[in-house]
Amino acid sequence: YQDAKKRYLIIQRRVATRATSWESLSDAERDVIKEAMLVWRNTAEKGGNNSCVAQFDLGVVYSKGHGVERDYSEAVRWYTMAAKQGHMSSQYNLGNMYRNGQGVAPNEDIALDWYQIAADQGHEAASFNLQKMMKKSPYES
Repeated sequence: YQDAKKRYLIIQRRVATRATSWESLSDAERDVIKEAMLVWRNTAEKGGNNSCVAQFDLGVVYSKGHGVERDYSEAVRWYTMAAKQGHMSSQYNLGNMYRNGQGVAPNEDIALDWYQIAADQGHEAASFNLQKMMKKSPYES
């Protein structure tokens, strides 16, 4: 699992530093991404060690379209699995997806719930979004 992730992150860094783009990856680099996703999917579905991390990684890949076609619904599916296991970054990302209507119908109540769960674990961006949304909430007097 870690080896596949390390090789994926090398490619991700190249894209982040503008050395290449996701669209212009070589066949070998695309094969690395396919292999990483296969390892992550097997780990995610098997459960046990690293399963929620693999689920989160798959959510990121699908939500960003990194080496695959962007698929928000698939991202929500993987984030939800990880979030239910307590993975706070998945909880935060689910809050964003519900807030923005990405892969799901927009739902601020569900977004608030996920932000609250992540914030309770110490996720600072979730706390910020939660406070920001609560300030504009029509429920406050």
